[in-house]
Amino acid sequence: MPGYETHISTKPHQAQTYARISGQDVHSWWTSHPETTSRQGPRPAFPLIGIARDFGRNSRLLVAADYDLVFRRSRRSADQYFTVLFRPNRLGYARVGLAIAKKRVRRAVDRNRVKRLIRESFRNARPGLDGLDIVVLARNNTARADNTTVFASLEHHWQTMRNQAIKTNKGPALN
Repeated sequence: MPGYETHISTKPHQAQTYARISGQDVHSWWTSHPETTSRQGPRPAFPLIGIARDFGRNSRLLVAADYDLVFRRSRRSADQYFTVLFRPNRLGYARVGLAIAKKRVRRAVDRNRVKRLIRESFRNARPGLDGLDIVVLARNNTARADNTTVFASLEHHWQTMRNQAIKTNKGPALN
C-alpha cells in the first residue's frame, strides 16, 4: 500500500491552546483566591511528640479470650453513660475493647459516633493508662448525650483508673 504515510505530518505536535482561557491565566483564579483551601483543611499540630496518636492493632483487644479475661477479673467504673471494666496486663501498654450493644444504642449512626468518641478519648488518655486492658460498655443514656458530655464521662473513668492503679500500685491481681 503505497502512500499510506502521506497524511502524517513531519512537524512536532504542538500543544493545543483553548480559545476561552489563555495559557498563563489558566490557574490564576486559584492562586488569587486564598479562601479556597484544601477540602480536608489544615492538619492539627500535636505538641505531644513521641506519643502514639494512632489506634492500631496493639491498641485494641482483638481476641475473645482477652475480652473474657477482662469480664471475669476486673475492676469497674460506672456512671449513667458507660460501664468501664479494666484490669492490668503484662504488655506495658493500654488496650481497649468496645462493647456497644444495639440494645443500648439503637441506631447505627449513634453507635458509630459513640465508638468514634471512645477511641478519640482513649487516644488522648492512653499515655496515663499504661499496662491496662479496658472494656467500655455503653449504657442506655449514651446515645442522647452530646459529645462534650461523653468526653467528660470518659475522662472521669480514665482518671478513676489512674487513681486505682496508683492506690494499689499495680491494680487487681493478674491471676
